[in-house]
Amino acid sequence: MAEEKKIPNESSDTGKKENTLDITSEPTDKKPDNDVEKIDDKTSPSSELLVKDEPKISSDQKQAEIMEVHHSHLHHKKKWKDYLFEFIMLFLAITLGFFVENRREVYVENKREKEYIKSLYDDLKVDTAILQRTYEEKVWAYDKLDSLANILSSRNLETHNELIYYFERFITQTDVFTSQDVTYQQLRNSGSFRYIENIALYKKITDYYNLYSRYQQLAESSFDNVQNLTEMESRLFNGEDLAGLNNTAAKTFYNLFNRPEKKLRPIGNDTAALNYLSIKVANAKYSILASRRFLTWLKMYAEALLINLKEEYHFKEN
Repeated sequence: MAEEKKIPNESSDTGKKENTLDITSEPTDKKPDNDVEKIDDKTSPSSELLVKDEPKISSDQKQAEIMEVHHSHLHHKKKWKDYLFEFIMLFLAITLGFFVENRREVYVENKREKEYIKSLYDDLKVDTAILQRTYEEKVWAYDKLDSLANILSSRNLETHNELIYYFERFITQTDVFTSQDVTYQQLRNSGSFRYIENIALYKKITDYYNLYSRYQQLAESSFDNVQNLTEMESRLFNGEDLAGLNNTAAKTFYNLFNRPEKKLRPIGNDTAALNYLSIKVANAKYSILASRRFLTWLKMYAEALLINLKEEYHFKEN
């Protein structure tokens, strides 16, 4: 019984021992929470600055860095087939670019060619109308000078005194054909004749305008020496009567001068002056005949060119 009584005592003693062991088993260096808070409160300002200055990294940047790390491990060495494929693709891209650019240039040049040729076609149509009008005026002026030559050769000056005044005016006054050559000059000066691929057509165009240049040289030199003619006029005609025939309100070649409606002072009997007048009339008649030939040729060339241009470029009449 006594032993039985000791047993609970031992158990109680062991319980005490266990309690003591539990207390002492805790780590001695563990600090209370209050001490930690104190340490946190006593952090230095420099440490706070370091924490604050640290850059903030967003989630996207972190994801990008992770992806870069992963990608760096995905690189593999290219094979010769890869290089060949890239070369072929690059070659095709460059070739296609050249092809598209070339097609664009061809389209632009064809468009400009048609625009130039249409403008040239319109110019030639204007030329043909002016050529016809100028030719008719030449015929009319030639008839007047031919009548004057017949009067002077008849020596019946007093009977035709007023007609001599009137016809003499047409020796130096004659209409000259001026071509509508704006488009041609643009084509020549800008080098745009290269747009015309038909060489035969190009030659016909240049032939027409070369003929026009020859006509201009003839027309400019046909009625020179006006001062000498004025000297002759002062010997034969009364200056006031002669100037009175000028029509300042004329709108056409045919009414540049007014027919005398009254008697004019008789012309002089200066033989040398009359002979000079006869020579000038003959020269003017010859120049008009030469001009008429050129006008006929120019009109023929222009009409043929109109047909050729219409057939080549399929122009439609307005």
